[in-house]
Amino acid sequence: MTACPGGPPRDRPYDRALSRAPRHHADAAAFPGIHKGIHHDYGAGRVMSDIEPVGLGFVAGHRGQAYAAAIGPDNDDVVLFSESPEEGFTQAAGYWRRQVPRAELEWLTLLRTVGVYGGEPCVVLDEDDTGDVPGLHIAYAGHSGVRAEALGYWLVDHGAYEVVVSRDEVQSVRVERISVPIRPDADRAAGDA
Repeated sequence: MTACPGGPPRDRPYDRALSRAPRHHADAAAFPGIHKGIHHDYGAGRVMSDIEPVGLGFVAGHRGQAYAAAIGPDNDDVVLFSESPEEGFTQAAGYWRRQVPRAELEWLTLLRTVGVYGGEPCVVLDEDDTGDVPGLHIAYAGHSGVRAEALGYWLVDHGAYEVVVSRDEVQSVRVERISVPIRPDADRAAGDA
C-alpha cells in the first residue's frame, strides 16, 4: 500500500517526479538511477518484463506536487529536486533544489526495482552496458551469504553482496513502492520495536 495519489499509468505524480531528479550532480548519488524511465503499468502486484530498471530513490509530495527527493542532511529534512525553477528552490548545476522539514511533506515513498536471480531475491542497483551483453548490477536481498556466493555475488561489505549479470537472468522484475513515514520520530519508534 502506498501513500502516493492514484491516476492512470504514466500520469502518476511520482512518474513526473522521476523526470525531475538530478542527472549529473553529487546529489544524484543519494538515489542512483532514479531518473531512468519506468515503462509499465503501476497495477498492484504486477510483474512486468519491460521495466527499465530505476535503482533506488525517493519521491515526495509537497504542496500538491511530486518531486524526486533525498533524505538529509539529517533524518528530519528532505531535499526536493526540480528540473525547472520553482518558488523556494535554488539553482544547482542544471537543476533546482529545496530543503524542507520532513514533517511538511504530504507523503514520502521509496521506489526500488526488485527481481529474482538464481531463485533468490535481488535489488536492481543500475544498468551495466559496459559488456557485450546488456547487464544489470544487482544486490543480493536474501538471507544466506553462502547462497549469495554460490550464485556468483561478491562480498562488498559485511553481509552485502553484489554482482553484474545479463538482463535475461533476472526474472520477475518489478518496481516496489514503499511508504516511508513523514514523521522522523515514527522511524525511530519503528526501530525500537
